[in-house]
Amino acid sequence: MKKFLSTLPWILVMLVLISLTSISTMTFAYFQSNSQKTATTEVATFSSSIKSQTNGNLNIDCNSEKKKVAQYSFDVSNVENGRVSQVNQKYTISLTSAEPIPNGVMVTLDGLTGTISDDRKCITFADDSWKFSHNIESTHSHTMQISADSNVVTYDVTLSNLVISVHSEQLP
Repeated sequence: MKKFLSTLPWILVMLVLISLTSISTMTFAYFQSNSQKTATTEVATFSSSIKSQTNGNLNIDCNSEKKKVAQYSFDVSNVENGRVSQVNQKYTISLTSAEPIPNGVMVTLDGLTGTISDDRKCITFADDSWKFSHNIESTHSHTMQISADSNVVTYDVTLSNLVISVHSEQLP
């Protein structure tokens, strides 16, 4: 019994230390989980725009010796509403027509042949050089050329309601 009584103070001291340790851990955990942080976020400007240099319908006269080529010029820029894009980007250009583009009609953009959709209403053009660097104002000029093979197309071609669109993608 004497041995038990001599170890009793040590047991009580240990219990007090364990209790204090657990209370301080809970207090620390409470303050740790209730801390708040604030941060300010800003979204980078991502912009591209297109500006036409040509107006009107594109007419190709296939029944005479006149010009059998029509051209449409436009610019693509990484500036919109006065703000330069803050991210690197690349882009593709699409030509969409309400009616199917007739067989025998060739569409090129800066000498490139695009990929035509199955319904022949959309042609997409892509080139690895069509890129913009962030924070550097740039404009790329393009010329779309539409021509007809008079051996295949025996009537005058008028392409109207054409929509040229730019599809941009952010680069790392």
